[in-house]
Amino acid sequence: METGLQLTPKRNSRVINEIINESNFYTEYNSEFGFYFFPEMEENYDELEAQISDLFQGLDVDYRIEGIF
Repeated sequence: METGLQLTPKRNSRVINEIINESNFYTEYNSEFGFYFFPEMEENYDELEAQISDLFQGLDVDYRIEGIF
C-alpha cells in the first residue's frame, strides 16, 4: 500500500481543485470518495502538510488532511 497524505475538501472544493491543478504537486484524485492523495514517504508528512497549508493560505477553503500509513 502506498503512503501519503489524503486531503478531503469540506468547503469550496472547486477552489481547492483549481489550486491543486495549478500547483506543482503530484496528486491522485479519488472521484468515488472525493479526496486527493499526495503520495509521500511517512517521514516527510509534516513538511508536505505545511506546504499544502501554505498553498491554501488566505483562501476561504476548508479541508481535512489524514496520513495514510
